[in-house]
Amino acid sequence: MDAIVNRLAEIESAAAAIVKHAEEEKDELEQEMRRKQTKFDEELKAVTEQRLTEVSKQAESQVSAEKEQLKKKHESKILQLKKEYEQSGEQYAREILERISGV
Repeated sequence: MDAIVNRLAEIESAAAAIVKHAEEEKDELEQEMRRKQTKFDEELKAVTEQRLTEVSKQAESQVSAEKEQLKKKHESKILQLKKEYEQSGEQYAREILERISGV
């Protein structure tokens, strides 16, 4: 009977050692997963920030180019109107005066 009790104690001790080892492995795996998750998050954040910076620079460049294009277009139109005024301003003034006075 003592042999059976001793054998059961050995089995229980072995089972406890197996459970303890399994829990230690589980803890190690959880820590490893947390490290991997943290690393992944940091890499993703870096890639995302880099991409956002690139997109922002592209957008700024595009907006700047469009602003410059509009500025040139409007400057050209303003110069055209000034030239027309210099050439025909007096005639426009006379026509307006004639319409007002009915002469």
